[in-house]
Amino acid sequence: MPTWSEYKEIAKSREALAYELFVVVSTPVAPPEAMTETHPAHLAYLKEMERAGSLAFAGLTCPHG
Repeated sequence: MPTWSEYKEIAKSREALAYELFVVVSTPVAPPEAMTETHPAHLAYLKEMERAGSLAFAGLTCPHG
């Protein structure tokens, strides 16, 4: 099995994509009401990351169903 670096080179030679993706899982430490004031700035940050090509997916899950 090739290393990640080797695989990226193989993919590049075939003109294929080889993205390295990460998943971040976090648990809020503040109540939802406290987070509403930072939410607009956070969404703007995510939009900028997407425009720059640094963000592939974003979302959230609700711990209360």
